Amino acid sequence: MKILYYLLMFTCLMVFLCRRKHLGKSLFLMGPLLICSISVELVTEYQRKFLHAHDWYQYHIFQPVEFIILTLLFYANMKSHAIRTVMLVSIPVFIIVITSYYLVHPRSFNSEKFIDFQLESFFLIIWAILYLVELINTDHVVDSILRIPFFWISFAVLLFFSGNMFIMGFRDFLAKHHAGVRNTIMLVPQYLNLIFYFMIIIGFLCKPTRKKSFSA
Repeated sequence: MKILYYLLMFTCLMVFLCRRKHLGKSLFLMGPLLICSISVELVTEYQRKFLHAHDWYQYHIFQPVEFIILTLLFYANMKSHAIRTVMLVSIPVFIIVITSYYLVHPRSFNSEKFIDFQLESFFLIIWAILYLVELINTDHVVDSILRIPFFWISFAVLLFFSGNMFIMGFRDFLAKHHAGVRNTIMLVPQYLNLIFYFMIIIGFLCKPTRKKSFSA
């Protein structure tokens, strides 16, 4: 499964590079995000295989970067001024909360306790829902929302982060009371990773066609 995971990640980056001119400026940040994601996974792979280290700090560094980039992507694709303002405000709020948490709990910065991922998931799930609702309520007639690149990206974000947020929320409980069930359920994030990148690839391959608005 790990080989398939890396294959999808690199394929996703290659498709983006080939299609970047057709995707528009609003999806430009997907490139840096994919490069950061791949880099973190390669660093982790190197540490596990050659250094026999099981550090987690690289993921805690990555989470704020991922949150900022994804929030800016939703910002670029939303139309509501009020929602866009809230998105911008959420970035310093996220940084302040996470920084304060790790200053108080420095050991957590190199542990599997992903309070940063949980907070990130909370915000991104809301952004994804708001975008999808706005898309459905748009006054433009679109021949198919399935042909809108960011539809696939937003839906991938919604599915990935909501699923992982639920799993991580119950991980410690299951470890104490249902270890066998925990081991099985922890396979879900791996499948969500595969689905996440597969959906993004589909989004990159889309070519949206927008028809003329019926509104005055």
